[in-house]
Amino acid sequence: MLPGPTYIKGCPKCSCRIAEESLLSGNNFGEVVWSDGMNDAPMLPNLPQLVLCPDCSTFLRLADLDQVDSPKGFGRLEGAKRPIIPTFSDYVDYLSSNKLKPERERHARILAWWAGNHPRRRGGPKKHRPSLTEEEIWNLECLDQMLDPSVENERIMKAEIQRELSNFDVALSLLSQSSRTRTEQVIEELCNKCDPFVVDLTSYQTTLEKQKHAIVIQEMRERLEQK
Repeated sequence: MLPGPTYIKGCPKCSCRIAEESLLSGNNFGEVVWSDGMNDAPMLPNLPQLVLCPDCSTFLRLADLDQVDSPKGFGRLEGAKRPIIPTFSDYVDYLSSNKLKPERERHARILAWWAGNHPRRRGGPKKHRPSLTEEEIWNLECLDQMLDPSVENERIMKAEIQRELSNFDVALSLLSQSSRTRTEQVIEELCNKCDPFVVDLTSYQTTLEKQKHAIVIQEMRERLEQK
């Protein structure tokens, strides 16, 4: 990972100096991809664009803000403050009180989805993982209506939304009937288990993958025994 310059931007409401950090390059080594579409790569961290002003808590899109000072070296804030990453509740308030353009609303709802799922990413027994709140259900139902099932990625996203809403039959009906992607295979298997929780696609093994792995191990053992 190679950090880039820090851009100093201004909040249009309170004039707070806000630091926008950047990357010149990175890689996906150690990346974790989740079934809700969120990814976490230590060497290519997500740099959020929809944030809160650290002084007045106004929602801001960093790309929309004007620079108020020359770029600084990475990590050099020089009086600027890092923006605040919104919580799920922040996103709900923002979505409930603003009339957004469709593309921006969709983006905010996806971010809200991911934020709401964060407590479920910790693993542990499923009985200890929180169920969807009413606000999360509302957000997912609204997001689902904004997605186009004729576009593959959006169709798969709709299937994952329906699975997390525990509408397993609906989720299965949205999956490809011919050649399914690995994500679709995982969604199908989780639907058949009536499992509505977000999963780590990077480490999750489908039944077929486990069978193939077992065959490889067995073949290796047989070759060793023959020597």
